[in-house]
Amino acid sequence: MGQYLSIGICTNFSISKSEMKSAKTSIEEIEDALQNEGYYLPIFERQESENAWKWSLKESIFTMEMAQFVEKQLDIFGETDDDVEQLLADLKNCKSKNDFWGLAEQGNYECFQWDRYGESDYISMSFGKHLRINYDCIMLFSAGKISMESDGGLFQYFVRNIVIANPEFEIAKALKVYITG
Repeated sequence: MGQYLSIGICTNFSISKSEMKSAKTSIEEIEDALQNEGYYLPIFERQESENAWKWSLKESIFTMEMAQFVEKQLDIFGETDDDVEQLLADLKNCKSKNDFWGLAEQGNYECFQWDRYGESDYISMSFGKHLRINYDCIMLFSAGKISMESDGGLFQYFVRNIVIANPEFEIAKALKVYITG
């Protein structure tokens, strides 16, 4: 079936305590490394279990931002079909983190589903050490190489975001995202 380039919202991530122990590192060092790697920790709650440290997206972020954020991203992407309208209605009816997760786990929407194939990430620690981060995402967009080349949807999403992020530069409107080689 192949692999896909996907964009999703990271809702949970964790680091094994056994890996931390073998790397001889502390939770404070890990949090510093996470922030250096682009993980924005203030929107996550940290929890400790017997085997791992886990960070979960705060309930307030789900309930206050998820529906509006997804709607804006779908607008930038250019999605406007009936399924999108139904998804937006369903998102607005979600009242808790569990409601959003339940909707994603149903897998009824191509642009809002739990990504069961998401992979691990690695953070760099001092002295060349790396620690694996396991994460869960709600996938918003996904495209394989062939579909990206034929319809360009995901590429256009990148271009639109770059243009939005750089309103002072007209040249940003000349950008193309593509596969070469």
